[in-house]
Amino acid sequence: MRSYFSSVIGTDQAERGKPFPDMALLACGQLGVHPSAAAVIGDTNGDMRMAKAAGAAVAIGITGAADTTGDAGDNAAESVAALYYLLPDADSVVQSYQELSFSSFSGGLS
Repeated sequence: MRSYFSSVIGTDQAERGKPFPDMALLACGQLGVHPSAAAVIGDTNGDMRMAKAAGAAVAIGITGAADTTGDAGDNAAESVAALYYLLPDADSVVQSYQELSFSSFSGGLS
């Protein structure tokens, strides 16, 4: 799995862990990317807070929750609201990586 990532950062490599920005800033430094051009994807609100503190362009929550698309009617809207309840500091919440595309968030990047 490590081969899919150019940089992998753990709490052991940073002075402070989430929600402080240290890990995101270290990853951006290793990748040569300014934080304002970075997207942080995480599954906890601590990840979202870390992204905001680092000045990331976007904080994307990923839930892995059950599908809220399709014919679920009112339940779908309630499910999406519940996802944002779990990750209140996220700019956007998705359920899987398949929902992501660069064009979805490029408007926020400069």
